[in-house]
Amino acid sequence: MSQLFASQPIYDRQNIIYAHELLYRNDSGFTAFDVGEDMATTELIYNLCTGIAEHVEHFNQPVCINVSADFLLSKAFLPINPEFVIIELVERIVPSPEIIRAVRAWVDAGFEGRSNAADEFAAHCQ
Repeated sequence: MSQLFASQPIYDRQNIIYAHELLYRNDSGFTAFDVGEDMATTELIYNLCTGIAEHVEHFNQPVCINVSADFLLSKAFLPINPEFVIIELVERIVPSPEIIRAVRAWVDAGFEGRSNAADEFAAHCQ
């Protein structure tokens, strides 16, 4: 089964493309939910690092990658310049002290505050 990328532009307040969100797709029509969030995140990051990293740097725009709680907590190594990646927390992540520590570890690894996004994460914090 081969993987395909879909992307959608992310606009800033001035309606200028700031980044592109990478979305998991494959040629069999399976979604991230079909293969599991962890597998989808792993495959997407693998393909990013081995196949399209040069594309991202060429356009000088970061990419957003949805990550699961398990990925955040895994202490995985992301071998790409943090300047070009925005770690996006999926809305299914329930905030906890462990999750907050994991996000702080990503920030400490160079994924600064602007490089972390919450994909509907605020709804869980109310």
